[in-house]
Amino acid sequence: MSEELCRTIRSSYTNFLDLGASLNFKSLAFASKGEAPGAFFDYSYNKNLEYFLFDSNSLQNNLSTKIAKNLMIKDISDFYFNVFSKLFWKESINLSDIKKMFSKELSLSNSKCVLAINNGEIAGFISGYPTIHKEISALFNNQNVFFISHLGVSKDFRNNNIGEIMTTHIYNEIVEAKYNGIVARIDKNVKPSQKICQKFGLINTNTSSIDFPNRFFWVKKLSPNIEMKIRSNLCPRTM
Repeated sequence: MSEELCRTIRSSYTNFLDLGASLNFKSLAFASKGEAPGAFFDYSYNKNLEYFLFDSNSLQNNLSTKIAKNLMIKDISDFYFNVFSKLFWKESINLSDIKKMFSKELSLSNSKCVLAINNGEIAGFISGYPTIHKEISALFNNQNVFFISHLGVSKDFRNNNIGEIMTTHIYNEIVEAKYNGIVARIDKNVKPSQKICQKFGLINTNTSSIDFPNRFFWVKKLSPNIEMKIRSNLCPRTM
């Protein structure tokens, strides 16, 4: 899709959430404060934030959906570029390669992405997909594993538990789908992501990635028939 065509079509959407109608976003609504202890999120700091789930398997096969998906990938790629090009690892990041990466990942069967949206714009996202990647599968004897590939939060919204909230949502989706394990690849310098992994019971294997030697695999084995979803006093409930 050309940049000019992209801009023309983008103008027909008032904001990012308009894309959600075409992409069957699942709203991850707040639970009522009076419903149950630990089932609500105190959003006094970020009352404009909303959370949505993108699931590749929920897409309809038509032109408007394909256009909306391409625009979502463009927005996520731009967000990723702006966040990660200025962070810890200081790698050379090419925007075109990022778009290709997300186009591939978000087209995989059962790929998922949780988005934090503020006034129609992306404030954060977490994404992942089932994987048969040799490095990862070897950690689980080639069992059914979900790989969390990316987690990012805009600098304007950090230190408000958004990363943990998004992780809770995608973790619960993984549990519901009965995967045997969950894997994340975390840079050794990114302490916030490491703390989130620890909170969710992931353990650092001290095994670094072949492609990115400064990134290490964090893993957690799941018991598909007994694993429970997480209910957090930080997290909005999945409806």
